[in-house]
Amino acid sequence: KYFSKQEQDIIQKYFIKVLNQIEMTKRIKKPKPSDNKTLTFAVYSYAVGMVTEKEKYKRLALSILNRGLSELRDDGSIVNDSGRAGSAVHYLCSSTIFTLV
Repeated sequence: KYFSKQEQDIIQKYFIKVLNQIEMTKRIKKPKPSDNKTLTFAVYSYAVGMVTEKEKYKRLALSILNRGLSELRDDGSIVNDSGRAGSAVHYLCSSTIFTLV
């Protein structure tokens, strides 16, 4: 192991605190439809679940990712980000990369 038990506890509490703060923001709490922020949050939530070994964070992530994937257009673009032209390509790529990793 790379960290002592005490260090792991500090890190896990910090990750959970950040996740809870992000989750309460308007764009994450009630996203309609999903966008790059919600998909990136889902990846972070899954990572927190892995670090803390708490399934609830993984389940949250998978529910967000399932919803986000079901909302993709036929061409694979993210509905809520498509109106941003060039930056939409960046958002799609970064969200896709994070989701695949």
